[in-house]
Amino acid sequence: MAATATPMKNKNLVKASLILSSIDGQVQAALYMPILALITQTFQDSNAVNFSFSITSGVMVVVIFIAGHLARIVDKRNLMIVGTLIFIAGGFLGSFSPNVEVLIATRAIEGVGAGLVYPMVPAITAQLFEGRERTQVMGLLNGGACIIAFFLNFGAGTVGALFGWRVCLYIYAILAIAVFMQLKFIPKLGPEKNLLGAKDSQGRKISVPVAVYLLAAANCVFSCCGMIFNMTLSGFVIDSGIGSSAVAGTAGSVQTFVGFLVGLAFARIIKRLGRFVPAFALAMLAICYFGLSVATTPFTVYCSIAFIGLCCGILYPYLNECVARVTHVSKVTLGMSYVSIGMLVGNFLCSFFVAFLASATNGSYTAMFAIIATAATIASAAFFAAAILRGAAARKNAAAHEDDAA
Repeated sequence: MAATATPMKNKNLVKASLILSSIDGQVQAALYMPILALITQTFQDSNAVNFSFSITSGVMVVVIFIAGHLARIVDKRNLMIVGTLIFIAGGFLGSFSPNVEVLIATRAIEGVGAGLVYPMVPAITAQLFEGRERTQVMGLLNGGACIIAFFLNFGAGTVGALFGWRVCLYIYAILAIAVFMQLKFIPKLGPEKNLLGAKDSQGRKISVPVAVYLLAAANCVFSCCGMIFNMTLSGFVIDSGIGSSAVAGTAGSVQTFVGFLVGLAFARIIKRLGRFVPAFALAMLAICYFGLSVATTPFTVYCSIAFIGLCCGILYPYLNECVARVTHVSKVTLGMSYVSIGMLVGNFLCSFFVAFLASATNGSYTAMFAIIATAATIASAAFFAAAILRGAAARKNAAAHEDDAA
C-alpha cells in the first residue's frame, strides 16, 4: 500500500538512521557467537551459556507479536527508541554479570529491546517511502545488518581473546548513536489507528491480508532450511578434513559480505527478476547446498556459501517488501511482525529438523546437504513454472481488455 505523506527534513539521514536502527537482531547474535566459548570458560556451564544465547530469540518472538499490536496505539518511532534503549541496557549490563543467571537475565532484556525494534524499522520504512525508493531502502536495511555482522564475526573473537569477552559487550554502548539519530531525524508518525483509511467504507477495521500469513509461513520454512548450514558447517568441515572451525567462521563472513553487496543493488535486482524472485532465490539455495555436498576444500565451501548469501540478501528484504505492498499502512507493522516471527520460529525449528535429517541420513552431512539441495531445486522449479503461468495469464487478461476497449 502507498506510504503516507510524511515530511522528512533529510531523506538520506532518515535512511541512515533506519539502517543503524536495523542492526539489533544481527548484533545480538553476531557479537555473541564468537565469544560463547570464552563465556563458557568463565562460568563453567555450557548448557546455561547456550541457553543465554537462545533465550534472546525466544523473548523476541513474544515481544515482536506484542509490538505489532502496540503500534496501533503508540507511535512506531517512540517504540523503536524505547526498544533501542532497552537493547543497549541489556547488552551493556551483560558485561558486568557475576554469574550465568544474571547473564541470562540481561540477554532476555536484550530480547525485549530487539523485539520492539525488529518490526518497527521495516514498518517505518514502508510508511515513509514508496515505490522503487522503498524497495531500495529495504535492501539497504538488510545490507547494513549484514556488514555489521561481517565485522563482528571477524572482530568479536579477536577482541575477546585479547581483552576478555566482557569488553566485547561494551560495543552495545555505541548504539546510543542510533538513539540520537532516531530522535533527531526520524519524524513522528502517530499511532496506526489514526491513519487515514484505517477503516473500510463500512466503518470496519482493516485486517491483515491472508497473503501475509502465507509470507510468514514461507519465511518460517526458508529460515529453517537456510539456517541448517549455520548449525552443521563447523562439524562438516572438521569431520571432512576440510579445515578447522576457522573455515566455518570465515564462511559466515563470506555470507554476510555477499548479503551486504546484494543489499546495495537490491532494487535493481528485484526490478530485473520481477516475478521470478522466489524461483531465483531458491535456485541459489539449491546451488549452495549442492556445492557443500561435494565440497572438498575451503575454497569450494566459501564459493557455496556465497550463493546462500545471495539468496538471503534477496529473499529477506523481498518478503518485507511484499508485506508493505499487500498490507494497508495501518496494519503494516502487524504484518511485519508476523513475517519476523515466522523467521524466528524457523530458526528455532531448525535444530529439530537437523536432528531429523541426521537420523535419516545416519549423520552424513553430505546426504543432508543433498536432500536440502534437491528440495530447493524442486521448489525453485515450481515457483518458476508458477511465474510463467502468471505471466501468461497477465498477458491474456491484457489482451482481453484491449479487445473490450476496441
